[in-house]
Amino acid sequence: MKRKYIMLSIVSVVLIAAATGLYLHLSPARRFAPNSLPIVASPLYELPAALDSGPSTVDGPAADTQVSTAVTLIHEADQTGARGFNLLLLGTDRRENEPSRTDSIILAHVDPVEKQLVVISLPRDLRINIPGVGASKLNHVHFLEEAVNGNEAATQSVIQAVSNFFGVPIHYYAKTDFWGFTAIIDTIGGVEVDLPAAIHTNELNLEAGRQLVDGATALALARERYSLANGDFGRQIDQILILKAAAERVLSPEQLSKLPRIVEQINDSIIDTNLTSSDLISLGLVFKGFSGETMKHVQLKGTSMWAMDPLVGKRLWYWVPEQGEAEYISKTYLQ
Repeated sequence: MKRKYIMLSIVSVVLIAAATGLYLHLSPARRFAPNSLPIVASPLYELPAALDSGPSTVDGPAADTQVSTAVTLIHEADQTGARGFNLLLLGTDRRENEPSRTDSIILAHVDPVEKQLVVISLPRDLRINIPGVGASKLNHVHFLEEAVNGNEAATQSVIQAVSNFFGVPIHYYAKTDFWGFTAIIDTIGGVEVDLPAAIHTNELNLEAGRQLVDGATALALARERYSLANGDFGRQIDQILILKAAAERVLSPEQLSKLPRIVEQINDSIIDTNLTSSDLISLGLVFKGFSGETMKHVQLKGTSMWAMDPLVGKRLWYWVPEQGEAEYISKTYLQ
């Protein structure tokens, strides 16, 4: 009897020690402590002034000049005492026979202490300076680097470009493609999106309101912009609706016990990332019971313009942020 009691005591101690070790290993406060965060990119130069958004130097009609827009962009009020880490999410239009472009670029600031999440949509047509090229589109960065140096170098180039643009370090990143995105949504059993307006195109037939969509439909929704009143900026909002819905589904109380298995399945659909499975599970613990209402979405205020692109040798449409917009967002949300 005494020996049995001793064995039970030993087993209890071992189990408690194992549970404590697992908790410390996954503890968000320890895992995402400021002094333990990786840095995959730091700005290589000071935050640049906005590119010239005045008339193009190319001879042409008035369409070459800056064009004001009536797009209403989401821009939250200032936050104080921001902390945490920056996570870059990339979605590419990967093809077999040519380099891919970044079809979706979202920078998230995660505060695991206050359990706050801010997501910033970067327009694919954002006009930035590309070293050795000049003023071109942000989604050209990945294409150029992949054509010469391959997938991983292309990922790093986009990360560096975003770090330079906002003047902040990037700590984590994750990149997928159309196939991977579709697989992720199907892995979690689809997502329930609440559309503000109906969308009827060749690929989509969705009514306004809340509805469950599968991976293929979610991808078509995330890509659609031509039928939307606000074009790419309306698409950004739909992308965030999908992101919120996916987070709510994965982090719901009834799904939390399945999180390790879901994480492993999702990892199979991610092309490139420095997030480990333990990192993702730890993030799940931070935001368990997540509600999309707690996520803040920010879009870059600015204006559109047409100008000659040095890469393709013809006039293209760009989005040019307001003077000081990148610095304002950086100081408000990303520090």
